Parts: sequence; C-alpha cells; structure tokens
Amino acid sequence: MQGRTLPVKLWAAYMTAVRSVAIINSILNGIMNPRQPNRKSFSTRRNVYDAPELYQMAYSYRNIKAEVSALIRWFKKNSGARKTPAAVLELASGPADHAIEFAKRGISATALDISQTMCRFARRQARQRSVSLKTVNEDMIGFSLKHRYDLVITMIDSINQIHAAKDMIKHLRSVAACLAENGLYVIELAKHEKEGEQLQDMQWSVRRQNKKLRVVWRPLTARANGKSYKVSLELTADTERGRLQLADVLNVRTWSPKDIERLVKKSGCFRIAARYANFREDVRPSDREAINCILMLRKLPNVSN
Repeated sequence: MQGRTLPVKLWAAYMTAVRSVAIINSILNGIMNPRQPNRKSFSTRRNVYDAPELYQMAYSYRNIKAEVSALIRWFKKNSGARKTPAAVLELASGPADHAIEFAKRGISATALDISQTMCRFARRQARQRSVSLKTVNEDMIGFSLKHRYDLVITMIDSINQIHAAKDMIKHLRSVAACLAENGLYVIELAKHEKEGEQLQDMQWSVRRQNKKLRVVWRPLTARANGKSYKVSLELTADTERGRLQLADVLNVRTWSPKDIERLVKKSGCFRIAARYANFREDVRPSDREAINCILMLRKLPNVSN
C-alpha cells in the first residue's frame, strides 16, 4: 500500500512546486513588463539573489556613472599609470551594473558572482546595452582566473559575504593573483555600528515608472559583535500586474576598515593606497556625512601571480 501511495504524494508535491514557480515567474514578468492588467498578490520565502530584477531595482538609487567615473579618477591617481584601466573585474557583482558601465566606456570588463541566475541576468543586461561582458560563476573567496586585471572592485559592502578572517586572507590572495603589476583593488565598506552598539533596521523605497519596491533590512541580532550574524531581507514590489513579496534570511559579517587593514597586512599582498568616502574627494571616511569607507589597495611588487 505504501509503495502505491508514495508516487502520488510525490506527484502532488511536484505539481505544487510547478504551480508556485509559475506564479512567481508571472509576477516577476509583470515587474519587467507591467502593461497587462491582471493583478495578483503572492508572498514567498525565496533566495533574493534568484530575483535579479528586484535586487537591481533595490539599489537603483545609486549613481553608477558617477561612481565609475570616481573609480577611474582614483585609479589614475593611485596606480602610477596615469591612464584608464584596460581591464576591470567586479566581484560579487550581482547584476554587474558597475562592470557594464566600465564596458560601455570601452574597458574590458568581467563580472564574477556565485549565483548562476545573477550571471545570466548580467549577460542579458550587457546584450541589451550592446556591450561585451564576460561572466564567471565562482565564489569570491577562492578563485583563479587566467586573465590579469588592472582594477578589481567589490561594491555595495558585498565583502560582508565573507565571514571568517582566514577566508578574507584567502580572498585577498586570490585577488592579488589575478591583478597585474601595481594593480589596484577597491573595497566599498558600508558605515556600520561599532562593536557593542545596537544594530539598526534599514528601510527604503524605490520607484521606477509604474513599479515601486520597498526594501527592509532587519538584523536578527541585537548588537554588533564583530562576527557573523543573520539579517532578514524583505522585498515588496508593487506593479500593475500585482504585488510580490520576497523574504530571505542572509548570513553577513560587518567588516570595519581596521579589520580589513589588519588582514591586508597579514595577507602580504597589498598596501593601503588611499581611503575615500561617498565616491567624492571632499569627504573623508571619518566625516559625519560619510556613508561608506572606500579602501583602495595597491598590489605589492614581487607578489607572484
């Protein structure tokens, strides 16, 4: 009897999963193509990195063009080359907005991300903008690439996906191995609470044409402890097709500039070339208005590839 009923249960579970995926895809299609008036509402717990359209929209308030212009200026100033980088690698790239902007300026660009979905989305975005973009589906901690880059970047505090000091050192050495001589590595760190301080929720909304997205970033740990902790990330998208709510729990770690600088020294691969904030030269990381700390690391001479 049990042998007969099990396939039926499996088939029912399979059909439920298929229907759920169809509903999610229907709403996601509505986000990108909101003209059809069929309104629905669907809520699910799902990996936010599998919803690249929403992830990209969540950070669409950033001025990517201005940020890339600042990165090129700082490269010219700190590399000693006094010229635009010929090849750029964006790590934990997600939709690869920065890499694509570099490519639009005629610079060879590569985007590396652990999510296959994000890599596919990045390639599609590049094709739509008629630019060439190479994508690499790998972990940012330990990777090996044949190509050599003048500039490597990790933006939007994505370095928080690395949780342990030993993994950070491994990461730094992987970056150094793919950098050309005197190459630069830029890490954008968000400005976080100091150890022992209460962690704060972050909420913001973004509008784009007929679409609205609300983002809620809520730490599930009361106070900063200098270690990894869990964060609830909720995305609520309202479109003409309906509403989609995604909820995910992420493991992150907040790295302070001092943490990174200590591990940079321990890695033996880099020195600190410069410190910036807000992608502006007139704001220092210690200033009250600074919302981030941007570290520029220069590869040490005689570090082997």
